[in-house]
Amino acid sequence: MGQSITITNDTHKPVTAWLSKHGKPVRGWEVALQPGDTVSKEPSALEVGTKYKLVIRAQGKQGSMREWTQIFYAFKAKEGLLSFTVNVLTDMKRLRIFEIDYLLDQILPGIRIEDRVYHGKTYPRCFVANELITYMLLHQIGKDETDAVEKCRVLCECSIIEHVVTSNHTFENKYLFF
Repeated sequence: MGQSITITNDTHKPVTAWLSKHGKPVRGWEVALQPGDTVSKEPSALEVGTKYKLVIRAQGKQGSMREWTQIFYAFKAKEGLLSFTVNVLTDMKRLRIFEIDYLLDQILPGIRIEDRVYHGKTYPRCFVANELITYMLLHQIGKDETDAVEKCRVLCECSIIEHVVTSNHTFENKYLFF
């Protein structure tokens, strides 16, 4: 990924965190942080656009363990440095913003937005799903068709892109307008 990643424990409890890819731990990405601790990691083991699972574990109330699991695609920071706090990493909405920002930068050049006609009806300012998937595969934004479709579904889940007729339509690699 080419940038340093900094994680700060901004909570009042010790936390442990680790990354996994395809169910296997990513070597060098197991950390234990006391309150106020900061750790920097070189992201050489991470591949941009690859799906990872982040697990953060902390002691909850009455001594029980609390665990947060986040599934995300590795993304590249525009400034070259990623700095996170534990509170950001445990809030999927906030982490998703970084992921979506990176993904949009990658796919926007491949989205041909224009008026389209289907069965005599004009659908203004939309793009064709399978054209976007082709662009993503040609530019290696998706490792394969399934991966590219899954990334587009993330954008649908966040209401960044929507089907022209129904907002809850599942994104597929077909001649569909979004």
